[in-house]
This record gives sequence, structure tokens and C-alpha cells, in this order.
Amino acid sequence: MSKDASAFISGEDYPFADTFIEKDDVFEKLIKAEDGIDEKACAFAQMAFKGLHSVLEKAMKEQLPGGRYFEPTEELREQSKSVIPHNKIPERVFGMLDFFLRYRPNASTISNEAFLVFVFNKTSEWLDSLPQEEKEKLLTDSIKEGRNIRAKYQKRLAKITEARKQKLKDKQIALEKKQKAALKTKSKHTSNIIYFGLWQKTDQGGMQNVNYIGGSKVVIDQNLE
Repeated sequence: MSKDASAFISGEDYPFADTFIEKDDVFEKLIKAEDGIDEKACAFAQMAFKGLHSVLEKAMKEQLPGGRYFEPTEELREQSKSVIPHNKIPERVFGMLDFFLRYRPNASTISNEAFLVFVFNKTSEWLDSLPQEEKEKLLTDSIKEGRNIRAKYQKRLAKITEARKQKLKDKQIALEKKQKAALKTKSKHTSNIIYFGLWQKTDQGGMQNVNYIGGSKVVIDQNLE
């Protein structure tokens, strides 16, 4: 359709299964031939399909023919039964996280993460359903394990910080190399100008021509030609 969308404009072909198409009055109106409009609509549709094809080719690579999930196995289908078919929960999580970052900016990431997991997993309701003795034991064990989790978090945070510093350092080194290369190129052009006896300014000689050497604009005395 990205090459010829005429069949799409006329309603003969569409990128969805027939079960998703509702052929009502609106549909009939859309596919009705209109002189002077269908040509433009076809061109716009082709551009839209081309862009959509490019996006889907990258975003849905594993779901397209040749991808890992194009023909899922029964085992994979069984494993993915509990997967939600929407992103409402992730959007809610990120919304709450955004609120926490503004409401209590000094809170650590692990604290916000623990709160979100506790709320969305309904941990409180689950704990209340347990016998009191088991509940107290789990809470005690969790407090003890919390120290280990915080220690691991600090180590992970240190690694992330170090990786960011190294990335900035590498970026700075690359920038310095680029600047040195540019300076070396300019120095080479200057040496060529001096070597060939070229004027560096238009008021340094008599009759002059403008030529290019190595991509740089230079002025040449006609007497040297």
C-alpha cells in the first residue's frame, strides 16, 4: 500500500482483517469515488503507509515474519496468558512515580519502587489474609532483608554513577580529538599558503585571483602564476 494505495482508497483492500471493518454509512461515504480528491488522498495514504511501515518494522520486529514471536509455541502461549493486553498499569505506575519525584524529591529510587510495588501488588491485603504469627514473621524477615537490599542498591548506584562519569569522560576525549583534528587541518592549510607564497589577505599584493586549496579559500598573486 505504500507504493499504490488506490485499492485502499476505493475500499477494496485494507490492512486489517474483515472482522475489524464496520461497513456502515461512514465507510461507504469514505470509499465513494470523488474526482480531484482521490488522487490526493491516495498520495497521502501512500506516505502514511510508508511511515507506518518504517515504524512497525523497527518496533514490531519480533512480531513480524522471521521474528521470535511471529509463530509462538504453545509453551510461550501458556507463559503469556497472564500478560495484560494494554499498558494502563505501567502508565499509572509512571504517573505515580512522577508525582513522588515532585512531591518528595529527596526520596531514594528504591523507596519509591518499594512503595509502588507494595501498592500495586496489593501486599497489604495479602498480609491481612495470613495468620498473625506468619504475618509477623514475614514482616520481621523483610526488615532484616531490607538492609541487604539497601546495600545492594548502594553498590548498583555507585556502578551507575561511575558508568555515567566514564561516558562523560569518553565524550570529552572524543570532542578533544575532533578539535585537534580540525586544528591540524587548519594548520596544514596555513602551511600550504605559506609554502606556495599565497597572500593571506586581499590587500597584501597587487593583482590577485581567488582559488581554492584543500577546500580553503585563498588569494593568489597573478605574478606567481
